[in-house]
Amino acid sequence: MKLLHTISLPKVGKKLISESNLFSYIDSDFKNWRLDATTTSQKQNLSVYELTEDMTFEQIFPIPEKMFLTQGQILSFIEKHKDKLRTDGYATFFLFRSKGKFFVADVRVIDAGTLYVLVLRSTFDGVWDARCRRRVVIPQLDDSLSLEPSNTLPTELTINGVKYIKSKK
Repeated sequence: MKLLHTISLPKVGKKLISESNLFSYIDSDFKNWRLDATTTSQKQNLSVYELTEDMTFEQIFPIPEKMFLTQGQILSFIEKHKDKLRTDGYATFFLFRSKGKFFVADVRVIDAGTLYVLVLRSTFDGVWDARCRRRVVIPQLDDSLSLEPSNTLPTELTINGVKYIKSKK
């Protein structure tokens, strides 16, 4: 995956995607599966990646315990950084956790900025085609896994066979 952006989010309180007014369509499974809000979050740096090869969620999120956001963080990202979402009806993926299980919020910008959000189980084993240039938003990885510019870090990092590549500017 190729790094496109690094951004900072402020501390965010508990919020539910199912109760948000940001979207024209919210997948009913947010309520059907009773996906609750997690705790409040601290200020956090996030990284926005683009798929560069066909991947499953297991490949996209190889270390889910370090790659998930709260629903509040997802909503805050969309409110403040809508311009970083993939457009033309293609997905931007956000991993989140509810009741100890991982799920993926699939956010899509449709005609003229209309937002849709779907929810998928992280165990969904479909392969996402890289030609669609889908995006993934995760917390910035800690120093041992960081992809930010550094004199000591390589230009790419491989985690469980997935390459995370720093963009070259």
